[in-house]
Amino acid sequence: MKNKMTAAFIAALLTVSGAASAFSVSAETSPAVLISEVCTGNTGTNGNLTDLKDSKDKFCDWVELYNPTDKDADIGGLYLSDDEAELAKAKIPDGTKIPAGGCLTVYCGKNIEAVSTPEKPIALFGLSAKGETVILSDGTSVIDKAEVPALADDTVYARIPADGSGFVIANPSPNAVNSEEQLFSAPEAPAFSRESGMFADSFELELTAADGAEIYYTTDGSAPTENSTRYEG
Repeated sequence: MKNKMTAAFIAALLTVSGAASAFSVSAETSPAVLISEVCTGNTGTNGNLTDLKDSKDKFCDWVELYNPTDKDADIGGLYLSDDEAELAKAKIPDGTKIPAGGCLTVYCGKNIEAVSTPEKPIALFGLSAKGETVILSDGTSVIDKAEVPALADDTVYARIPADGSGFVIANPSPNAVNSEEQLFSAPEAPAFSRESGMFADSFELELTAADGAEIYYTTDGSAPTENSTRYEG
């Protein structure tokens, strides 16, 4: 990719932000199940789930739960919610189990017409792509909670490692134990035809970027964003 230009250029960096989850076991009888992954914008790409649509023909968002123990976990009768003032918002069907070291996905959405079952549990509330709170509880006490930031479509807020305490924005891996393979790769910096320095005369600057990369630039020294001028090449 090449272009002729005389402009100040700052490469945009991909930033993956992470934050610690809030986790507390509510009672000795509560299974030690963790919220492991949350998707708030499912368009069916990037390995996302495509097996359930709502009444508006949209793929359903979802919350993945993980059982880190060496015994099967019966989570029937627990609840998912997006509101701390209403913990018992969506009941997980009786008989729902997560195998030892395994995962289970709960589909979320206001317009889902399918029946919630132990094999495919459903929570009838939507998840906001602008940021969301997801809570697993016994209806009275919180078992686990994730404060999910704004997410792009077909990305997730994932607990990595799967039994750790920290979350990052990552690629989805529904119904599979989370791993570092989900993490975004750092973008390769574009190559400049001339090194930086002070110049008395104008010159032609050529840039080369990795295949498929998109470059945005500014001419006022500010950091570029996706709303800045795109480098067409």
